[in-house]
Amino acid sequence: MAGFDIRRAAQTNPESCGTYQMNGDQVSIVVDRGTYRVLAVRRPGGLTFEDRPYLLQGDPAKTATHALEGVFVRADARPGEDLARKFIRFTRDGQFMDQGIVQTLGSTEIVNGNLQFERPGGAGTYRLSLYTLILRYSDGYQRQLPVTIKPAEMDKPSPSEIYVNTYTLVRR
Repeated sequence: MAGFDIRRAAQTNPESCGTYQMNGDQVSIVVDRGTYRVLAVRRPGGLTFEDRPYLLQGDPAKTATHALEGVFVRADARPGEDLARKFIRFTRDGQFMDQGIVQTLGSTEIVNGNLQFERPGGAGTYRLSLYTLILRYSDGYQRQLPVTIKPAEMDKPSPSEIYVNTYTLVRR
């Protein structure tokens, strides 16, 4: 992710940080201060850990257009719910309008040790970089969110689904 600092992450949460080593298609991963070790096998499009396959997701910043386009809503929103009225609109030229959906994707962020709550919505510019959606609101506020797409969507002009944090957003 853009702006990720492994040294800071290791200081604040050492159990979740570790190392990996590649040897052909074998991936050795060591985390939790060396107490958890796992061997994975690289396969086309993914990895297999302990007999469970994992699909490697695509980086929307590496698509041909390097852009998102359209109105995206949460896939888990049901008609009539407040959540169903929240969305984000992206234009190919780098503009966005957040109609309250960002606060449902990442409700809080810690900045310099202080809890910061998401704003209820807004507009501004966006950019994609290293699996990161960077939103710059018109008032100067900036929010970075992890974002991926399905590998099959990498060749499309604009993905029909994006994954932000643990949520699926679909284009309507």
